[in-house]
Amino acid sequence: LVMAIACVLMACLPSYATVGPAAIVLFLLLRMLFGLSVGGELPGAMVVLSESAPDRHRCFYSSFAIAGISLGLLLGSLVSLIVFHSFNTQQVLAYGWRLAYAFGALVALIAFVLRYYGEDQHVTIDKLVQSPIVDSFVKFKRDIVKAMSIQLLPAVGFQFVFIYPLSFLKQYRHWPSSWMAALSVVLLTAFFFLVIFCSLLSDRFGRKRIAVIALILMLILAYPLMEMMLVHNFVWMTVACLVLCFLMSLYYGGVTALTVGIFKTDLKYTPVAIAHSLVFSLFAGSSLLVFASLIHMTGQLQSPVYYFILAIIVSLVGLLTIRE
Repeated sequence: LVMAIACVLMACLPSYATVGPAAIVLFLLLRMLFGLSVGGELPGAMVVLSESAPDRHRCFYSSFAIAGISLGLLLGSLVSLIVFHSFNTQQVLAYGWRLAYAFGALVALIAFVLRYYGEDQHVTIDKLVQSPIVDSFVKFKRDIVKAMSIQLLPAVGFQFVFIYPLSFLKQYRHWPSSWMAALSVVLLTAFFFLVIFCSLLSDRFGRKRIAVIALILMLILAYPLMEMMLVHNFVWMTVACLVLCFLMSLYYGGVTALTVGIFKTDLKYTPVAIAHSLVFSLFAGSSLLVFASLIHMTGQLQSPVYYFILAIIVSLVGLLTIRE
């Protein structure tokens, strides 16, 4: 509901010409409100899907929380494509962008209705705890650190695989925007299906085992694949991105169930939300800035891969401390 309200308010914001800098401040505040609501909703979906699943299919059930992200990004790309093809640049800047947020509000309202009238058989015990945040930090601080460590790669890796090629490489290699848009659709579509497929592998062969294999493969292939991405050949770049997409999917297939499973208690929603929100707000949000800074300091386009490798190592260390 908060997401829907934020979208409606963003669609109805007065223009810069009307209220000046206040329009920018209001927009940023509403975006923050939207982000906070998403940050509270996603961990809840992860916990509910994982805890409501049979143990043999826990990875498969929980993978839909992650697959839903790629589906949402695909829908967002589709809406953006429709807007830009339906209006000229002047019309988009004047009012076309507002239609995208209005559509987002509609989707959020549909989700709210489905959730409100759906059966809620798996009510988390967090509601019975007087101070779930305090209890989480006091009782589960080590588990929160472990969860943050294995979630570090998704936080950094998603930016490295799905965002970096479409922004920095477009800027430095001057690929056409249409090629970047096509690559984005291909990667997100592949990720949607691959993460579900890889979750089945994690259920079949062990979530920790598959995650470790994915991390080791990424550790070995990260630098060579980065070099492929930088070759002045769009086909090779696409192949490199798809391989990285598969390896990220292989890790994502079981990491959600692993994260929820760290907390051996009825109090799960709050500590999972704390770990997930902290690592994504601190590292996912700053990743592109770190990538840009590394390129600026070293003068090398491949330098962001070192940050990606560091995230792999931290997640591997964290993963090895977890009992499945």
